[in-house]
Amino acid sequence: MRIFATLPLLVSAVSASTWTLGFYTSKACLDIHETAAYGDEKAMACENISSEKKMHAVKGTGITGNWDVKVYSANDCSGTEHTVTNNKCFNAQNLFGDYTTKTIKSFKVVKA
Repeated sequence: MRIFATLPLLVSAVSASTWTLGFYTSKACLDIHETAAYGDEKAMACENISSEKKMHAVKGTGITGNWDVKVYSANDCSGTEHTVTNNKCFNAQNLFGDYTTKTIKSFKVVKA
């Protein structure tokens, strides 16, 4: 019985410790994301988005206050930086002030 009593706690602990980033070609995060990143609550070095399509928006879920997810307007986590907050869609206009020429090119996860 103890195993079954603690199982819901283990499941909720596991699901609460993962995050997802969806990257979109539209600016409203309404279409199906073109590419996604998944992780747990650990720092993640810079990752370039390896899509040939331009990513104009990002939405993160499962991001906790212990970690910051940063997105960048250039490869190798350079250019303009913006912190993604949980369950909110950010497009290039919100992030970098320009939807037509700037897109999301890279991201990283750092301790808050």
